[in-house]
Amino acid sequence: DHYAWLHLGKPGVYDKDFGRMLRIVGYLPLWILMAVAVWLHTSDRRTALLIGGMPALGGLAAEVAKILLRRERPKLHDGAYYFRPFNDHFWSTRDIGLPSSHAFVAFSGAWILCRLYPRAWPVWIGLAAGCALTRVQAQAHFLSDVTMAAVAAYVLQTLGLLVEQLADARRLTPFYWAEAADTLVGGIDPLRPLVLLVPAALML
Repeated sequence: DHYAWLHLGKPGVYDKDFGRMLRIVGYLPLWILMAVAVWLHTSDRRTALLIGGMPALGGLAAEVAKILLRRERPKLHDGAYYFRPFNDHFWSTRDIGLPSSHAFVAFSGAWILCRLYPRAWPVWIGLAAGCALTRVQAQAHFLSDVTMAAVAAYVLQTLGLLVEQLADARRLTPFYWAEAADTLVGGIDPLRPLVLLVPAALML
C-alpha cells in the first residue's frame, strides 16, 4: 500500500475523458441502464437481473463492509492507515475507503459478464481493473482497498450463482444436485459423504 501510494498517485487522473470513462464503470446506475437495455432487447429477465443485480449487491456489500472495517481514505492521513472508532458516526461510510465501492461495483459487473459472455473477458476485466487503478491514482483508495473489492466481488458472484443453482436444484432430482455439488468439491474425498446428504435436505 505504501509503495502504491508513493508511486501510483496521479491526482489529475479524472481531468481527462479516459479516466472519467474508467471511473464510471464503478457507477451503479450505468449497470442498471445496461440491464434495462438487455431486457428490452432480448426479454431475457435472468440475464438482465444478473447484469443489474450483481453490481447492486456488490455496492450494498461494500457499504456494509465499510461500516465494519472502518479504514479511512489514504488522502485524509497522508497515506497512513487510520481506523475510525466505532463510536464515531457508526452508520456513516463517508470517507471510509475499505473496500472501494467503485471497484466492488465494477468487478461485480465484470465477473458476471465473464460468466455470461466469456470470450470478451479481457474487455470486462480490463474495464474493472482500469476503474480500480484510477481510484488508487486519485489517492482515494489504498491498493488493498481495490484488491479486496475485486476478490470479494468474485466471491459474491460465485455465491450468487451457487444460490441460483441451488434454487433450481429444488425443482430437479436429488441426483442432479448430488452430481453438481460433488463436482464443486472436486477431489476432496472427506467432503463427498456430506455432498450426498445435501439432496435429501433440499427436498425436505
